[in-house]
Amino acid sequence: MWCLDAQLFEPSPWHGHDVYEFVVVLAPGGMLSARDGDWPLRTGDTLLVPPGREHRFLVEAGESIRVRLVCFTLPDAKAYLSPQLTGRLPPPGSRPTRAGHDHPEALLGLAATMREGLNEAAALSDWATLGLMLSRHVERSAPTPAGAYDARLTALIAWLDAHLDEAVTLEAAASRFGMSRSLLSREFRRHTGLSFVGHCNRRRLERAAGLMAAGGGSVAEAAFAAGFANLSHFHRQFKSVYGMTPAAFRRKIRDDGGLGGVAAETALRI
Repeated sequence: MWCLDAQLFEPSPWHGHDVYEFVVVLAPGGMLSARDGDWPLRTGDTLLVPPGREHRFLVEAGESIRVRLVCFTLPDAKAYLSPQLTGRLPPPGSRPTRAGHDHPEALLGLAATMREGLNEAAALSDWATLGLMLSRHVERSAPTPAGAYDARLTALIAWLDAHLDEAVTLEAAASRFGMSRSLLSREFRRHTGLSFVGHCNRRRLERAAGLMAAGGGSVAEAAFAAGFANLSHFHRQFKSVYGMTPAAFRRKIRDDGGLGGVAAETALRI
């Protein structure tokens, strides 16, 4: 087991590792991103990234991320934690889980008692503390049963995909599908792991990347065809997700021979 406090002022690269990464959020700001979802970081929240799951931390200019990280292997967890708890850990390669807590100050106090640094033979008290925090996490992050709005949200997402090139708003979507703005916002995040705007941006980026990979048109044409109205915003979002500018991405695809049609967009899903 090893434990450290981390403060980030810029996005981290995509990475994965062969240990569980337990994240305690010390201050609000930024988000944890996996290939199929983003999780905003709120004070007192906990997140658990399974082994082998590629992820990164995202932070906007002027923001910072403050977290306490505890990393541990599954064999060590089985040696020091209860079978009931280790049996409920998400399996390697699965999605990260996030939990909010009724009394975050108590959880932050627990996290503060763990000693920093690499500790191959961590004190039993540290394992006991980690076990308590993980128990709270798995209870609070248990999957939500299928909701009454799932079928409606599935239809809404399909409709969004067909109208990404339009200026679709949360209010318009809520009205069209018979939901209040707050209800749609809450249920959409539960259903997809993303905010409404975050989902639309992600799908537009995928579409723009697919168009560029297929070799059709300029960067600007791909951006506008995918539904972006502002090129500067498109460039920032694209570089944040793909790690390079749209022009560099297009050159790389061209140099590698390009991709064709639907295969391009499918291959570039994130």
